[in-house]
Amino acid sequence: MSPSDVDDAILWRSRSTSAWEALARTALVRRRGHLVVREPRGWRAVPLWPFSQVLHTAALVGAVEAPALRDALEAYRRGTAYAERPGSRRRYYDDNAWIALALLAHGDPEGAARVLDLLREGCVDLPSGAVGVRWVEGGDALHACST
Repeated sequence: MSPSDVDDAILWRSRSTSAWEALARTALVRRRGHLVVREPRGWRAVPLWPFSQVLHTAALVGAVEAPALRDALEAYRRGTAYAERPGSRRRYYDDNAWIALALLAHGDPEGAARVLDLLREGCVDLPSGAVGVRWVEGGDALHACST
């Protein structure tokens, strides 16, 4: 690694940490002892997809909030995977694919494998021999941009 590469790595690490701190100040709140991700100035917990991005980022930057965010994910849990919002029943396959990636980043391969079981249920063999992934559990539409 050249000195220039080291300087770039330090610069990008610093930028990542600054961006995380800004996000944490505006989007993370504690309610009844639990961490919640919300829209800035909002009161409701965000849907699973934005939550997954915050969860993944926390792991990547090594945020002190990472374990609490991992715990906060349980509010979205429904069965073996995660619903679109806490208390909701609807589960989206692409959102759960992002959660599986975030769980891997958090060092939780068992949790990721559990979610993978749901993702496999959403796979559809197509007449062409390809495989599609349903968008939402119980739906017919295929949506594989993330999965």
